[in-house]
Order: sequence, then structure tokens, then C-alpha cells
Amino acid sequence: MKRIPSALIVLVVVALGVSIVAGCTNTSPAPLKLTEADSGSTQDMAVGQELQITLDANPTTGYRWSVDGRVPDQLEQVGAPKYTASSKAIGAGGSEVWMFKGKASGEGVLDLKYWRTFEPTASPAANLSVAVKIK
Repeated sequence: MKRIPSALIVLVVVALGVSIVAGCTNTSPAPLKLTEADSGSTQDMAVGQELQITLDANPTTGYRWSVDGRVPDQLEQVGAPKYTASSKAIGAGGSEVWMFKGKASGEGVLDLKYWRTFEPTASPAANLSVAVKIK
């Protein structure tokens, strides 16, 4: 019976370990984080990259953020927006976080508006418009 040299065994074990670690690395780009101050900008994204938009909000006033029109075909909304109050005081405002993900290459414009749904003809109190270029 032939013996396998121990140096060859070590080499195989090291190569296997490196390939396992390489397969476990997350190569997706970091989430793109925007606020209302980014309205009017053009943002470059990758397919699969998350887009996180954090907006000031206060639902006790009757105002809500919503998509104005529809989400561009290049993006998909991930879950429902999440509201977090800035304090426990009654009527306190806070922030609302919207999540999207790049799903296809192309360009589109995402429009959000801050409005009262029971006043459909009134102008929104605030708007956010962001052009996205997804590669």
C-alpha cells in the first residue's frame, strides 16, 4: 500500500478550507441609505442591492408617506415601511424607513409623497423623488 505524503494532505486540507471560506463570503454591496435631503438626486445601484430611505414622519397628524404613482420596474419594495417614534410623548414624531431592492438593470424614478389620504386633492406636505440607475 502506498502512503500519501503528509505535505499533500496538508495542502488538500488548506485548499478545501480556503474554498469553503470563499464560498461563504457575502459579496453583495452595502445598502444605499438615503434621506429626504437626497431628493432630486440620481443614485447608482447594483441588481440585488438594497435601498433604504429614512424619512421624518408623524402619523398622529394624519400624514403618511406613500408611493406616488408606482414603484419603477427596476425596483421592488421589501416589506412594509417601519415607523419608529422619537420619544414616548403623545403626538411625538419619528421616522419611517422604506426598503427597496434592485431587481433588474435599467433606469427609473421613485416618487414618494407625504400626504393625508383623506385630503386627496390637497398638495402633499413633502415629496421625495430619486432617479435610480441599476446595473
